[in-house]
Amino acid sequence: MSYCGGCFKGICGKLVPLLLDKPKVRAACRELFKKVDIDNTGTITAKNIEDLLNKLAGKFRFKVPAGAAQMAINAVDQTKSGDISEEEFCQMGERFCEFCGQKLQVAVEATKK
Repeated sequence: MSYCGGCFKGICGKLVPLLLDKPKVRAACRELFKKVDIDNTGTITAKNIEDLLNKLAGKFRFKVPAGAAQMAINAVDQTKSGDISEEEFCQMGERFCEFCGQKLQVAVEATKK
């Protein structure tokens, strides 16, 4: 058995059910939303994202492109309100986790053949 095959059957195999567990994903998204919504407005604004990106950029020594925060808002903001609601944030997180979970599941199954 290769190292990669062991990884997929081990860690990745355990990760798939978590990524596909919608209630757990939604709970995790809600917690993360609260951490990003530092001004407690009930929405994530471009300023919230900009602050987060700049904090990360400083740690990894890269420059955040101008407009990156607004691009992130536009990608998730289904209601075109200019910010991200908790529901929009959780829906995005659920879609992302479902996509990743399905892809990992296929990879794990492929290692069993």
